[in-house]
Amino acid sequence: MFQHRIGKEIPLPAQINDVLGILDESGFFEDGLLVGSWVFPFYKEVFGIEYVLRTDDVDFALAPDVMKSRQRIDLEAAFIGKGYDVVMDNLSGLQKFLAGTFDIKFLIHRKGGREEIVTISKYNVHAQPLPFLDLLFVAPIDISLPEYRIRILSPETMFLHKLIIAQRRKKGSKQDKDLEQCEILVPHMDSDKLVGILKDYRISKATIKSIKRSCAAINIQANFL
Repeated sequence: MFQHRIGKEIPLPAQINDVLGILDESGFFEDGLLVGSWVFPFYKEVFGIEYVLRTDDVDFALAPDVMKSRQRIDLEAAFIGKGYDVVMDNLSGLQKFLAGTFDIKFLIHRKGGREEIVTISKYNVHAQPLPFLDLLFVAPIDISLPEYRIRILSPETMFLHKLIIAQRRKKGSKQDKDLEQCEILVPHMDSDKLVGILKDYRISKATIKSIKRSCAAINIQANFL
């Protein structure tokens, strides 16, 4: 696992800092990761990767093993205690925590075709199951800052994940965003790390084809496969 210490505050919105602090205090990052576009401010500090954020969605992924835990930590109560609103979709069961303009959501790996929202008893939150999220837990990065410690996915796993899911998107705009982020990550990829991650994570022939299609779309060679 890669570890990095950042000796200064990162210029993040106050609400994002509050959320990360709550999660660190709860021990969440023993089981979870910050994923999605909000990892880029940390990538900028650690790897020099520049990306202009255009989303208020803040996503956190939970490792599948969290379902086995008997420990109980009430994250919902912690968020409510900080004044955040909880929004539930009555039809799907999707849960979001609202921190100002930001939507905080939890995700977990989806096995097979089941799409039902999963209750995470350990943290008293509901997580949306999505495919290939277990990939994000290969080679994560621990980040230590003056205010808190967090764990994020590595640029290499983000790159591979985006290459895969881009071909599964139903909306062209989301696929465009996935591929745009892949293009930004390309110059910073460690080919040995990519090969190592793929050795630790089994992928099907269909998934390899998806990766190749995404690589072709951004005009790069998939030599790491």
